[in-house]
Amino acid sequence: MPGPDAKAELRKVLRARRAERGEAERTRAGEALAGHAASLGPGPIAAFVGIRGEPPTLALLAALHARGVRVLLPLLRADLDLEWAVFDGDPAGLAEGLRGVLEPPGESLGLHGIAEAALVLAPALAVDGAGHRLGQGGGSYDRALTRTSAPVLAVVFDDELLESVPVQRHDRPVGGTLTPAGGVRRRL
Repeated sequence: MPGPDAKAELRKVLRARRAERGEAERTRAGEALAGHAASLGPGPIAAFVGIRGEPPTLALLAALHARGVRVLLPLLRADLDLEWAVFDGDPAGLAEGLRGVLEPPGESLGLHGIAEAALVLAPALAVDGAGHRLGQGGGSYDRALTRTSAPVLAVVFDDELLESVPVQRHDRPVGGTLTPAGGVRRRL
């Protein structure tokens, strides 16, 4: 089983690649993700606001909200665990929380708010065909995903679908991906 060094090295490479993406490319990716909103079902959907080079998700969140989907967004706690709150559809109302995470202003649904979700869209730096997800390294989503039985799609750029991702015992697999060009791809 690969150690944390393999994960740290891959994170470094992928973060550098993300930093090289231009604003126009990121904008196109965000619009493409929004184009897949109808394929994500009626919800509720636990999602996230893409920050620091992540695929931009605000257009997707707006498209989901416009369809009447209840969208839950994470509230990052000091211990790096995640509580959840309802997104009211107004990106201007999002406030910067810990580590720059953009959070809705509403009341917290607590740690188990994710259990409401019929689908979870999780951030990732990369995913492989076996559903191994490489996150940012804080373990927030690995902990949160233990509190839901909903299917999980990792949201990544198309070139972040890799042949292999280092995995450790605590890592939670995902059931598929959502990418700008590929849309929803479920793992068999």
